[in-house]
Amino acid sequence: MRSHTKVVLIMCLSLLAAACASNVPKAISTQPEPAITVDAVRSNLNQYLGKKVRWGGEIASVKPQTDSTLVEVVARQLYRSGRPKETDQTQGRFMVTVADFLDPTVYEKGRQFTVTGTITGSMEQAIDAYQYNYPVVTAEAYHLWEPVPQRSRYDYYPYPGYYDPWYDPWYSPFYLHHHPHYWW
Repeated sequence: MRSHTKVVLIMCLSLLAAACASNVPKAISTQPEPAITVDAVRSNLNQYLGKKVRWGGEIASVKPQTDSTLVEVVARQLYRSGRPKETDQTQGRFMVTVADFLDPTVYEKGRQFTVTGTITGSMEQAIDAYQYNYPVVTAEAYHLWEPVPQRSRYDYYPYPGYYDPWYDPWYSPFYLHHHPHYWW
């Protein structure tokens, strides 16, 4: 092979390898076994203390503390990749304690969030007038997902319509439009 062909081949292969890379942390993309649900932890917290979980959903609120950040998440089912599914079915709510500062304008309400961590306890807080018991997860890895672009509601046929230049839709042997002066 010529040297410039080798260089081009190496560049193409490196570009292909970079395109296959993911920015999702490895801990997020793998599900710990056994899979533990939020409802199961809420019903029997002591059985699951210290267990590893991978939970995700939609951020309900972010509250920065002095040395950490508390994230309230509405739990959703996850795809195998760890991304929360966009459904109306919830598995409950949970709190995440993150050792870092998470900016509430970036980690805003409605964004999709996945965390891998350890169940460390529970916390009771009010959702309006209802007292809710939140399982608390101490985050080891977390990921804020990019918003999914919304599809346009306008569906159109992507191909142009058929047109035959020799087709005349108003042709009739009794209609004398081919003669420029049919009354003569």
